[in-house]
Amino acid sequence: MDGGLPFWPHGEVPDNRVFKLIYPHEFLAHFTGEISAEKIGLPLHTLDKSDNPILMIVKLKD
Repeated sequence: MDGGLPFWPHGEVPDNRVFKLIYPHEFLAHFTGEISAEKIGLPLHTLDKSDNPILMIVKLKD
């Protein structure tokens, strides 16, 4: 996400990709203020702080 969450990978997966676990409370905290979930089309109304972590996978540029 442009201008989004800081991304420091926790590990690597095949095909030139890295991953990070993001906990719901961190994710929800990021979308308060200027950046709103509605602006980027995320359905945060279904996300609860006690949910399991979100797995973010990023493909690295070649």
